[in-house]
Amino acid sequence: MLGLVAFLGYQTAVGNITMRLDQYRGEFNSAWVGSMMALISSFFLGWFGFYLVKGSVTRDRETGVGQIMATTPLTRILYMFGKFISNFSVLVAMNLILAITAIGIQLIAGESTQINILTMFAPFLFITLPVMALVAATAVLFESIAFLSGGFGNVVYFFSFRNLF
Repeated sequence: MLGLVAFLGYQTAVGNITMRLDQYRGEFNSAWVGSMMALISSFFLGWFGFYLVKGSVTRDRETGVGQIMATTPLTRILYMFGKFISNFSVLVAMNLILAITAIGIQLIAGESTQINILTMFAPFLFITLPVMALVAATAVLFESIAFLSGGFGNVVYFFSFRNLF
């Protein structure tokens, strides 16, 4: 999956995936590249990252880890919070790769060589991280509701996310 995320960054760098406003596009400076990458990663990782992180509770049940954890003083809420944090961490790691790729995209484009790290990473902080938190929480929620934990839940998420964007 990390390879696919790197490929997504590469496709953006070479111009196969871009963000335009009608016939206009922004100058490839830190603000534009950061915003473009944050929106692209929110869309792709928000939509398909769900399927990557969903399944951890089911995997615990199938491998017997769930029974072992049931004998510990770990509460259900703390267990679900731990699953949320692990899902969120996986999604943030992939977004971190795309954020670092944004620096390369700006340098490759060559329109502006002045890199402002705060301006470039602010869209990731304010746009992408909340979307990834929502995706991670939704994955845990779908796994904890019986009729959403299987294929039906996958279809519901697919069309629900599609309608949001």
